[in-house]
Amino acid sequence: MRDMLTGLPDRSMFMDILRQTVERGELHGNCCAVVLVTLDGLPEVNLRNGRSAGDAVLRSAADSLRGCISERDMVARVAGNAFALILSDVHRRADIQRVVADLRAALSLGVMDDDLYLPIQASLGVDVYPEGGKDPAGLLARAGRGATGGAAAVRAMRH
Repeated sequence: MRDMLTGLPDRSMFMDILRQTVERGELHGNCCAVVLVTLDGLPEVNLRNGRSAGDAVLRSAADSLRGCISERDMVARVAGNAFALILSDVHRRADIQRVVADLRAALSLGVMDDDLYLPIQASLGVDVYPEGGKDPAGLLARAGRGATGGAAAVRAMRH
């Protein structure tokens, strides 16, 4: 299933693909990372500038996130103001750190909507399979706990 506003996979599809990615990881010894991106302040954008401005922020964020990942990775809209990414077959923490830096840079550009600049503020959290466990829901939940847990998970990866 797809999110109607962004065209991205929804939470259900994300969880199915994450489950498959973890299963492949178990079979082949691959690692993957889950990144949760929460758009902070989106309700305020909706209140101050209208829902169409908030929708513009969501569409722009979706496009920005898509542009930062490889074809074998995925991004989904998993909640009203949250996106989740699967970074497949990562081998080093530097791979994850590079993508996270790219995500932050892309989102920091903000959005122009009808000659109005709308900044995008985002929180990113990361968890890594297999260090973070094998349960897809647990991986997403730990990524959602924010940058502190994510940084620890990224540090735990081998070079």
